Amino acid sequence: MQDNKDNYDLRLANVPKIWKKVRKGRRMKMEFVPRVPTILRDLAPSTGFNPQVVWENEKRMDAINLQSSAVQSDNLDVILCRSLGGGTTHKDLEKESRTVQIQEKQNIIRADKAFQDDMKRISNTESHKADGDYFHIQNQIETECGSLVLLIKILKSSLERRQLIEVMDVLWAIQEHAHYQRGKRELGECLRKVSSPLKADFSSLSHCARLILDHREVLIRAKKLRDREDMIIKQLTDMSDRLPPLSRYTCGFKLDDWQKQVLRWIDAGKSVIISAPTSSGKVFFLSK
Repeated sequence: MQDNKDNYDLRLANVPKIWKKVRKGRRMKMEFVPRVPTILRDLAPSTGFNPQVVWENEKRMDAINLQSSAVQSDNLDVILCRSLGGGTTHKDLEKESRTVQIQEKQNIIRADKAFQDDMKRISNTESHKADGDYFHIQNQIETECGSLVLLIKILKSSLERRQLIEVMDVLWAIQEHAHYQRGKRELGECLRKVSSPLKADFSSLSHCARLILDHREVLIRAKKLRDREDMIIKQLTDMSDRLPPLSRYTCGFKLDDWQKQVLRWIDAGKSVIISAPTSSGKVFFLSK
């Protein structure tokens, strides 16, 4: 027969806990609170994903789109009323056309200003961070082209540090980026028009196409490093915590309409019970 000291139930003896004040009626008592949920949460890979920032950006974009739609609707109503009333003149149509052109020009100016602001943020980080750590400003970038610039900067920095896994991770994010694909097509069309790259006119290229052209050597070098590896084995052995959507460079996250509605109710101070299928996006609200 075994000694009694070998028969203890130790299943809960080593559960990590902390002392915490808990209210019991009118009194405060000290209780041991398990830390297992916190430990499990911290096991997740470090990412710059911030649900609060995503929601604020979504609200801002919805407000801009709503304002733009309202202006276009008002212009359309004016044109229809004048057409039905028979009072539309050539001058009226020219005035409406000029209004639309002015609005489009203002939108272009605002987008260009936002891109320039992104470039300033990246430039300031480049001058103040000796180690080239750009990741901490990822959520501060407002434009898609600015995010592509940041990813290429991170790729270049990772190549200089010889961080192969980081190179592969950010390279995938670049190649999946919508503005990279658009700029690559634009650059290809520009080169197809001439017999030699030396004769190509790159002055009319967009920001993103120019960015790809200026950093083509960095991109080619990163692709060569990736091609040397067996990526299936590499992903399973060294990059299991970076597979989509765990990669911290995953971009393009969009809230669904039902998520936006729930967040509006939460912002209004209402209690919400969510019943939705697995993988529909319920965990997003835990960080709200």
